Amino acid sequence: MELVRARLGGLPIIISSGYRCLSVNRTLGSKDSSYHVFGLGVDFTCSKFGSVDDVFVDLVGSSIEYDKLIIEYNSWIHIQFPKDGEEPRRQSYVIDKSGISIYKP
Repeated sequence: MELVRARLGGLPIIISSGYRCLSVNRTLGSKDSSYHVFGLGVDFTCSKFGSVDDVFVDLVGSSIEYDKLIIEYNSWIHIQFPKDGEEPRRQSYVIDKSGISIYKP
């Protein structure tokens, strides 16, 4: 996340969810395979940089090696990093009340 913060001008990042133990993850209704369980998933905002859309677009265009980047309900961004030995897929999505869609810049 330090690379993300640096990319966003060193501005404060507000993390709403990071590592989750399996029991908390299940309580939240998330899958056991969630990258939060592995300490590789983070939900965050950076309002001093701009809107979640501004942050999302900037990170999509960056060289940060994320696995998935998801803007969720226009309220926060989920970023997940690849597991050891995996290549970053750099997939980007938008989730809203109508479902999930692939983001294409």
